[in-house]
Amino acid sequence: MDQMIQPTYMSLLDEPTPPGVRHLQQWIEDAWAYGFDAEGATQLKNKLVGTRKWIGTAELYVAFVSRGIPARLVDFDLNDRGVQVLTDWVVAYFSDPPPKHGSVNDVLKGASPVMETARMPIVLQHAGHSRTIVGYEMTSKGTVNLLVFDPSRRPNPKLRIAAMASMPTTPATAPEHHRSLSPAKVFSRITSPLHRNSKRKEMDHAGPSDRATADVDSDLPAKRIKGNGPGLKGLVNDAIFVSTHDAPMSVRSEVPDAGNLTLPVSKILAPFRLDAKQLGKKDRYQILYFPLTEPLGEQERLACQVVVSDKAK
Repeated sequence: MDQMIQPTYMSLLDEPTPPGVRHLQQWIEDAWAYGFDAEGATQLKNKLVGTRKWIGTAELYVAFVSRGIPARLVDFDLNDRGVQVLTDWVVAYFSDPPPKHGSVNDVLKGASPVMETARMPIVLQHAGHSRTIVGYEMTSKGTVNLLVFDPSRRPNPKLRIAAMASMPTTPATAPEHHRSLSPAKVFSRITSPLHRNSKRKEMDHAGPSDRATADVDSDLPAKRIKGNGPGLKGLVNDAIFVSTHDAPMSVRSEVPDAGNLTLPVSKILAPFRLDAKQLGKKDRYQILYFPLTEPLGEQERLACQVVVSDKAK
């Protein structure tokens, strides 16, 4: 909603039901009610709101296209060309075309170890799990690591505290229930026994009817992967791709009760790296991405009722 390439997306995503983890269940059910993805609705028994069923790229696709937001699905079969077919696609997606007439500023910008692009993050799915790709890293060996947000991986505790220390706090005059907690207290709450259970990913202490769609019912398949072949991107404004040689850099943060935190770059990026070896453990992936083109017209929107995907070549 924050991206400015297609500002008209704002109203499409905000009405009649605004976005949110729990509202996403309603978005998908509303899409089903209008005839989107009849196959998926049947597999999930036409019920999602208030459940703990897993959703995947197909469900996210219908949630967005039913509201007129263009989205595309791409299938990757690693048996064809190995991991490179996937990493090449991600690199091409995040890479801006070179300027026709380069200036000194363009050259200096290109020499930066960290570059930003306006492309949306990507949702990456394989059977049983989804992650969000926010960029890529080109290593000194010429290989590519995907940079991902993975809900199943917990960052280094010191990194979490350092990140929280950089967040603005609410003035002390604010009402108690609106006041920001100190980083140490926030970290303590996040790592309490209630939140440590890897099978439970509720966002807070909400009751069963308000829980997010992160858990899987035992009688359901893990995640559906649609495609033209045999079975079998996000939501922040700037994606980043990085070139680094693990230079001896560090992040320091002075946090009460946490001490002096020093973290080498390798440890900062470790929870977010997805390398070729890890990718190679699965042979089929599906990507959901947002091309940021004009909103879908009524006929274009209805044409998306049957979920289809492209096959990467």
